[in-house]
Amino acid sequence: MFQAQPFSSTLMTLILFLLTGPAFAFLQGDFDLNRGFEIEEVCSQDLAPDIYTLTFSPRGEPVVSGKGYVRVLKDSDGDGKFDGFAPFANAPKDGAMGLYWEGDHLFLTGDGGLWRFADENGDDIADGSPEFLAPFRTGDEHGSHAIRRGPDGWLYVLCGNHGGANKSYVRDDSSPVQEPVAGGLVRFSPDFKRSEIV
Repeated sequence: MFQAQPFSSTLMTLILFLLTGPAFAFLQGDFDLNRGFEIEEVCSQDLAPDIYTLTFSPRGEPVVSGKGYVRVLKDSDGDGKFDGFAPFANAPKDGAMGLYWEGDHLFLTGDGGLWRFADENGDDIADGSPEFLAPFRTGDEHGSHAIRRGPDGWLYVLCGNHGGANKSYVRDDSSPVQEPVAGGLVRFSPDFKRSEIV
């Protein structure tokens, strides 16, 4: 038979703190800001629900992703608030955890790997299907994430301990890490023929 357990006094104290302390003030938008700064909502949940990551297009427009979408946010009336978007892609299903726009290509981590989308006509909508570049585990906080081009010309992908930065990416004897243990920083040569873990 099920018997109710008494509420822990520690748990009750924590709940009261959350409802009355600084955490509640945070939820209500009570922030201490330095003079000259303000917080203002510039994009509604309707335009971009549950944003996972953000980068910028070559024109400086925010590019955001959540489950099942990548969108380029638009401010059509110039008031500093986004009122529309270009539907760049209806992917990745699990939401991109990393975005990097370079020239007319958008790289992202999601749906089990690193992908490259083309936008050669500059209309902020992907041109056809993306190119699959490398497998990674995606879709959680410990998976693959940030993507950046290094000063050496190589593309870097940051992976958490569930991201799949394993020995298969050690394709060069020059790789600083030969036996990866957990997460890592995987880098790819510009032609994607070489990779290392650093």
